[in-house]
Amino acid sequence: MVGVVETRETVKVAFVVPSNPNAPNTSPSFGIGCIASYLKNEVPTVEIIVIDEAAGHDINDMLSKFQPDIVGVSASTSTVMGAYKLGDKLRENSSGILTVIGGVHATNMPEEALTHFDCVVVGEGEIVFARIVQDFLDGKQVKGIIQGEEVKDINTLPMIDYDLFDVEAYKNCYIGYSGLEKKPVLTITTSRGCPYHCPFCYNYLRSGKVRYLNAERVSEEVLYLHNKYNVNQFFFADDEFLINNRRQIGRA
Repeated sequence: MVGVVETRETVKVAFVVPSNPNAPNTSPSFGIGCIASYLKNEVPTVEIIVIDEAAGHDINDMLSKFQPDIVGVSASTSTVMGAYKLGDKLRENSSGILTVIGGVHATNMPEEALTHFDCVVVGEGEIVFARIVQDFLDGKQVKGIIQGEEVKDINTLPMIDYDLFDVEAYKNCYIGYSGLEKKPVLTITTSRGCPYHCPFCYNYLRSGKVRYLNAERVSEEVLYLHNKYNVNQFFFADDEFLINNRRQIGRA
């Protein structure tokens, strides 16, 4: 559903990452990072902040100070109740803010998510979220459940703008793997998807091929994080890191 309102020259977007106190995040939100970085390239007049509760940010305080036009929330099942509470609060306040939710839980339970948010993005969010923001600038507000658009070649996406995150809050997170405790370590991903559809995994309802960042792109990100944040250890959080044998031996 599309409603027409006044056109704008600029738009303020707040991305919110709710936390789960029982299972602290060990890395910035890659989904939000990719969407925000893509959005900055596609819509030059956008102003963006990322409010990351796991990094100690106060969601209500930062939203009050920033006064966004659009709030985008990414939530897993473990954090979705906090997301729903925020969506309900923004609606109750009749603030005129367009609320959007995405992430693995909303992708698998879109009808449920729509009872708390104006718009639900199912699947990958870069292309469709940029379209939502541009529609907002053009005086249109898209609402309802919207199917995301798969990025065929993830190497075409800009590298995550880590300046949007409090990277220092994640450098010394306890990962739980021997040799990584209390040492500067950051988590990165180098691919998207998994060829399997195990019923206990969120990939069960996903379609599309597994896509990989090439070696040059991975090296660029590793060197950037090493040089800027003095990180020497990296935890690879791909859905299935070892599935492509040719890639592991450098022949992909």
